Amino acid sequence: MKDSGEEMKAAYDKLTKDGKTSALHRIPFESGSAEVVASETKKRTELLKESPRGAKFLVVGYASTDGDAKSNYELSSKRASSFAAKLAGFEGMDKESVQAVYFGQTQRLRDGSEPHR
Repeated sequence: MKDSGEEMKAAYDKLTKDGKTSALHRIPFESGSAEVVASETKKRTELLKESPRGAKFLVVGYASTDGDAKSNYELSSKRASSFAAKLAGFEGMDKESVQAVYFGQTQRLRDGSEPHR
């Protein structure tokens, strides 16, 4: 699978259906950075306020294929971990309800359900 918009949507739709989950939001980052773009802070707060009580969150980190694989893996780790920490620090959030995973510069999902490694 490539990372085209249509293929990504199909993969996430399948994951939503098969995994009984929902992708709330894709979070943009500045190129080469683990800092969330400033406009996302408000969006994150809105999503958390709208989420059902007891919801669980899985933050999935990726990086582009620019640069080398090791650096991109580390960047995807920093992205997922830092965003998950910010979610876990949200008032009233159960820290056990947030988990981070990261996959580096991989294609996103294979067969709609498994991450590439």
